[in-house]
Amino acid sequence: EGSGWTERALATGVSQDPGLQARVLNNSAGFAWGRAEYATASARAEDALALARSVDDQFAEGWALMNLGVVAAARGDVKQAEAHYAEAEARFLSMGDRHGIAAAIFNQAIIAGLVGDTNRRQALLERSLAESRATGDRMGASWTLSTLGRHELERGHLARARALLEEALTTAREFRFGLIEARVLLLLAHLASEQGDDSQAATYLHDA
Repeated sequence: EGSGWTERALATGVSQDPGLQARVLNNSAGFAWGRAEYATASARAEDALALARSVDDQFAEGWALMNLGVVAAARGDVKQAEAHYAEAEARFLSMGDRHGIAAAIFNQAIIAGLVGDTNRRQALLERSLAESRATGDRMGASWTLSTLGRHELERGHLARARALLEEALTTAREFRFGLIEARVLLLLAHLASEQGDDSQAATYLHDA
């Protein structure tokens, strides 16, 4: 439904306001990325970026750069993705948008993981978590906690992984973040299996 509205808005010309047009284009780019229509997503994000820069709309510019980053990452161009995310972070920093900062840092952490830089990935995830907590973004914090928990699980730091994942699970259940809850339960099942507790692993899998 959101995708349909966005496409109709673009077709009919939702506004002569370049900043608003840029935000609609950003939404369209995000929907196109979700459908794996990367050429469309890239084109929409580039148009959004140009419009945003024409009126110095740093919010729309930051999210256009984020969209270009996720498209680059999906295409396997991690260096370009990292550059877009870093530039987006700079835009969000300049306007004090801590939600945007958290998102840009998180995406840079994903790239660090893809290239095998585990220390950088951990440092970026910790920074992103701190930003999400500072803004009261419960969903962002719980998702980052789950990702950091997975990171610690992969490194064999099982005690810290459990603490992070259990915190993520508590928040996900409190605020009914179903997707995050399911993800955390699967990770906890993996952790329990690593510790030889097959009964607990089965319980987590059942609850997921």
